[in-house]
Amino acid sequence: MAKRFTWRLEQVRRLKEREEERKQQDLAEALAQLQSVVALRFQLEQQQEACRIQLLQFQSGRLNPIDLRIINTYLEDLSRQHRELETNLREAHSRVAEKREALMKIVREKQALDNLKERDYRAFQKEERRRDQVAMDEIASRRKTT
Repeated sequence: MAKRFTWRLEQVRRLKEREEERKQQDLAEALAQLQSVVALRFQLEQQQEACRIQLLQFQSGRLNPIDLRIINTYLEDLSRQHRELETNLREAHSRVAEKREALMKIVREKQALDNLKERDYRAFQKEERRRDQVAMDEIASRRKTT
C-alpha cells in the first residue's frame, strides 16, 4: 500500500507563498505611488511651460510690472514644487527598489523550498519503488517455496 507524500516543510512553504503575495501587493502599491508622482511632475512641467509661454507673450507686448511679478512668483512657486516632486520621485524610486528587492528575496527563498520539496518528493518516490520491489520480491519468493 503506497503512502501519501507529506512534506515536513509544507507549512513553511505556504507561509512564504503568502508572504510573496503580500510583497507583490506592496510592490504594486509602490509602483502606483511612483506613477502618481511621475504624473504630478508631468502636470507641473506642463504648467511651467504654459507660464513661460504666457510670460513671453507679456514681454512681446506692453509690460505690466504687477502681472510680471505675479507670473514670476508663480514660476518660482512651480520651481519649488518641482524640486519637492523630484525629491518625492527619488524616494518613490527608492521605495520601489526596496520593495522589489524584498520580493526577490522571498521569491528566492520560496524557490529554494520548492526545489527542496521536489528533491524530497523524488527521494520519497525512490523509497516507495524500493519498498514495492521488496514486497514484490517477497511475494515471488513465497510462491516459489509453495
